[in-house]
Amino acid sequence: MKERKNWRIIAERYGKELEELRHQLEEAEIKAKFYDIVLASKGAVPIGRIAARYGLSAKGLHKLLEEHKILYHKDGAWWLYARYAKKGYYAEKTAVFTNDEGEPFVKFSGVWTPKGQAFLHDFLQGLGYSPADNDSEVIDNDKA
Repeated sequence: MKERKNWRIIAERYGKELEELRHQLEEAEIKAKFYDIVLASKGAVPIGRIAARYGLSAKGLHKLLEEHKILYHKDGAWWLYARYAKKGYYAEKTAVFTNDEGEPFVKFSGVWTPKGQAFLHDFLQGLGYSPADNDSEVIDNDKA
């Protein structure tokens, strides 16, 4: 009888551990799928596209990154703080436009590389944000 009780205790303990491991595996699979998609993409994307994945606006995500000392705004542009700047997260994209007088002008914008997108994914998940469904409404937290 005592042996049967011991086996039951062991089974319960390992059953709980097995459930926890299953939960961890499910989380890891979700993360791995995200990384596979992002890292397989060839191009960098603007912050607005990343923000939309999490139900945020571009301004709202910029504000979060600024609050957490990842980005700062200077001279009309966003810059990564030194500890992030050389990690390959962010690139500058140049586009040439023509004004109303037919004169060309250049506009620069920052884009997030696949490596940077993975970094932002981890950062946002750490704050409790999850990638939203495509049909989700974007939260306008520009004024927050």
